Amino acid sequence: MSSPRNRSFTLAATGDSILTRSVVAREGDPRFDAILDRLRDADAALTNLEAVVTDGSSYATPPQAIRDQYQYLAAFPGMVLRCPPALLDELTAMGIDLVSAASNHSRDFGRRGMRSTMRELEDRSIPYAGLGRDLPAARAPAYETTPGGRVGLVSACASVAPESEAGPPSSLLPGRPGISPLHVNWTYRVTDERFDQIREIGRAVGIDDVRDTWIERRDSADGGDGGSGGDGGSGGDGGDDGDDEDDGTDTYHCVHMAFEAVDDERDEGISHSLHPPDREEVLAGVREANATADWTVLSLHAHQGPAGTRNVPETPAMVESFARDCIDAGADAVVGTGPHVLRGIEVYDGRPIFYSLGNFFCQFETLDRLPAETFDYFDVEDDRYPSRVFDARYYEDGEPTGNLAYPEYWHTVVATCEFGGDGRVERIELLPCSLGRTAARPDRGTPIRADEAETETILDRLAELSAPYGTTIDREDGVGLVELA
Repeated sequence: MSSPRNRSFTLAATGDSILTRSVVAREGDPRFDAILDRLRDADAALTNLEAVVTDGSSYATPPQAIRDQYQYLAAFPGMVLRCPPALLDELTAMGIDLVSAASNHSRDFGRRGMRSTMRELEDRSIPYAGLGRDLPAARAPAYETTPGGRVGLVSACASVAPESEAGPPSSLLPGRPGISPLHVNWTYRVTDERFDQIREIGRAVGIDDVRDTWIERRDSADGGDGGSGGDGGSGGDGGDDGDDEDDGTDTYHCVHMAFEAVDDERDEGISHSLHPPDREEVLAGVREANATADWTVLSLHAHQGPAGTRNVPETPAMVESFARDCIDAGADAVVGTGPHVLRGIEVYDGRPIFYSLGNFFCQFETLDRLPAETFDYFDVEDDRYPSRVFDARYYEDGEPTGNLAYPEYWHTVVATCEFGGDGRVERIELLPCSLGRTAARPDRGTPIRADEAETETILDRLAELSAPYGTTIDREDGVGLVELA
């Protein structure tokens, strides 16, 4: 913090807002109003907008159905997420006044959709971070003046869809709009014996020739490890094409896959690391916000789980380490989103880290405009009826399947953090919410305060996930209370 604080501050943090239909009629329902009270009573309330704000006139740009490991998130064209502009007014009426706009869905309607999202947010004077007209703008903090002081928000996305990251300007050309990327490098660790086998296969089938003539890699000084982008997009270009002996490691690049030799079978597996230049740029944004605001929040959207998994409750080590680095750089809170499920809570140096708050709104099933690729993938012949896509995606023989059969996907909390003048968090309250997994389709995906049974389930699960961080969660009147040292 650049100067002593002379006031307290309250932050209300929520997960991903996949908001596609009006919720204003819900006001007056006590279980919905309980959420509104939390948001409106806070000095600042934050959500991650995982949708493109557009009137629907822009063409969609879904990921292509490339069935190999380099598909950035999934091997089928996912849902393109559109938020009608008027719904931003409903978000602000609910009490949301800070928006993270960096996600893997930010490019669902191309650059035109990105511009539309920025324009609609700016027309309403809603501070947003993580999305910009060029890379410096996407990296830059957004600011909001609140009763508790000036708040700086920095946002980044580690699940980078192809062509979604912003680009820097040059002296000859303007930059391109996009998100603030935090690329992830993959390294595949195998024993010496398997390493030699992979290298021999590469030579035998001509992969080395392809690599040497087709794939250009920069020197490792750029900080990358040469790993595939995977969930993190294009990844780093570091390393050379053969064995890397300069840093004492033995690395072999089999096309886009970076293999590293290890001595012990117990060390085999997939290793993630953040692309160092991206990491340093995001941390620089945190330091800038810390220097010019009373309070700083870092929002990170990351689908990655440990060992190459995704959308799981466990948090990968690279995210844990980066979150702590953000606190060390001056962040007062780190708020994670992306995996669509809750993850653990850590209190590090007196500041909260929410590794994932899951879904706040999850209104997939009433999307009314989908691209042809989505209908084709789900074998829906008539593209006039989007509901048939969701019937195919979420039901099998009349029974729920996929995310609809996964209760944790429909649970979240609104986290309210009260900070003292010394900058340390003094109280963290967790309001358990249900998104109505068993509700009818028009109601499913909108949060309400959880009933007693779901409250116990949510808090029990969150306590289990938080225990490895030394975090204990108590209960008081149906609200979780994080025990602070």
